Amino acid sequence: MAPADRRAAWGARITLGIGLSSVVGVPAGTLIGDLLGWRATFWALAALSLAATLLLLRGTVPEPPPSTPGARPTAPGTTRPRFRLPGPLLLVALVITLGTAGVFALYTYASPYLTQAAGFGPQAVTVLLLVYGAGGIVGNTVGGRAADRSPYAAVLVTLGAATAGLLLLALLPGSRWAVAVLFCLLGAAYFGTIPALNTQTVTTVRPSSPTMALTINNSAFCVGIALGSWLGGLLLAHDRSLPSVAAAGATLTAAALLLAAACPGRRNRPAPTTTPELRSTDTTVTPAARPTATPAAPGLRRTDTTAAPGLRPIDTTAAAATGSETAGRVRVPKADTARAGEPPGTG
Repeated sequence: MAPADRRAAWGARITLGIGLSSVVGVPAGTLIGDLLGWRATFWALAALSLAATLLLLRGTVPEPPPSTPGARPTAPGTTRPRFRLPGPLLLVALVITLGTAGVFALYTYASPYLTQAAGFGPQAVTVLLLVYGAGGIVGNTVGGRAADRSPYAAVLVTLGAATAGLLLLALLPGSRWAVAVLFCLLGAAYFGTIPALNTQTVTTVRPSSPTMALTINNSAFCVGIALGSWLGGLLLAHDRSLPSVAAAGATLTAAALLLAAACPGRRNRPAPTTTPELRSTDTTVTPAARPTATPAAPGLRRTDTTAAPGLRPIDTTAAAATGSETAGRVRVPKADTARAGEPPGTG
């Protein structure tokens, strides 16, 4: 339903709900768990889920336009074409998985990192999670606008910022102010990748189904969350330090950055409708160029000009004046030259 030049920004508005949930939900759940116990957090989650269900029952989802430019309507009774999984889509899905795994390797264990490695108190953890979510809102909004201009550049910048943030969190756990700023940067960088990666996902599958592509896209995010959480827990189970978890996350996001730089999506390929338009323009120019030679020799009959389409106008004029042969294979009879002042077709 979004305009062609605003798809990433509109998609960022949808994924903004994830950033808002990080700002409100994660700190609120942590606070409720500290005050009332962990069961109270799940009761609150159940109540919010029920409220969301009631909103879905009362509200209506807007339908997409009946037809899009260049799309062929599916005839009734015909089967829809099968979705083919292209190679570029798999590369983008792998970038999503590695980038998400790198961030969530640390974010899953953000509370022990902030309390044990950085030395913050339990109340400060809630504030820092708010800072992470606030950075996510800013990054999601800015990343959507940047992805509308160049999704490839937006992916590289956001993944590079996430890699730098995780690496600095691994090197500077003792500086509280640095950790607070880096947490905000990490949230902005991660949520800034989402609109750009969504845009690249839809772009790589044209003219296949974008709905199936976004399904694979969301699955890649979920696999990345699970992979990063598992990797961080594995390192901690083998007595690795919390900063080493951040370093492992930086390694994964760096791998995602290198893979994104090699993805075929770096070329700004035109839309599928551009090529037919150029061809139709070229074909209209060629026939339009032929009649321009006719008014250059007003004394020539139409049959003479069509007999020699390659004849230059200056040659036909000279032939009409002298009654001799024209340059080429065609002879202009003297009887025809006498009618040079008559309208075409009167001879």
